[in-house]
Amino acid sequence: MEQAKVSARRARDESWNDIQEKEREGGISEDDKFRLKDALQNKIDEVYKKLEEISAKKEVEIG
Repeated sequence: MEQAKVSARRARDESWNDIQEKEREGGISEDDKFRLKDALQNKIDEVYKKLEEISAKKEVEIG
């Protein structure tokens, strides 16, 4: 579970770095950068929720 969360955080950080780089290069506006940041965080929150559901289900199966 913890390893999956670490992987999700790593992917989020890589994506955020890509978004910031595109903004620095002029590929996207600052407003778009923050919109993308919010969308990225929403996806990560969904992943965490799904991981929690899977973990809870496994605990019931084991327990």
